Formats: sequence, structure tokens, C-alpha cells
Amino acid sequence: MTASFKPVSVAIGDLTAHPANVRSNSPETYDPENIAHLKASIAVLGLVQPLLVQKI
Repeated sequence: MTASFKPVSVAIGDLTAHPANVRSNSPETYDPENIAHLKASIAVLGLVQPLLVQKI
């Protein structure tokens, strides 16, 4: 069976990090240089891979 997903808009302020996210404990995740690079990439390319969220 294939799951079907539909896009929805979610306010950034409504999102919280999932405790099982392995990247949330990585020291380089929030490095200002990495964040700046990511922001620049999104500005040029857009969001290439959509975020997946889980309603809790």
C-alpha cells in the first residue's frame, strides 16, 4: 500500500524538534557558518527537499 500525502502550510512557530531526530544532537547542526550556507542555498535554489512533519 502506498501512502498519499498532500502539502499543507505550517507556521514556523508551530514546529518543534522531534526528540528522535538524530541531527538534533549533532554539534555542527547549529554552527553559524553552516546555517548561513543553508540559508544562502535555500535563497538561490529554494527548498529542494520538503520538510516532513508529524502532527502530535
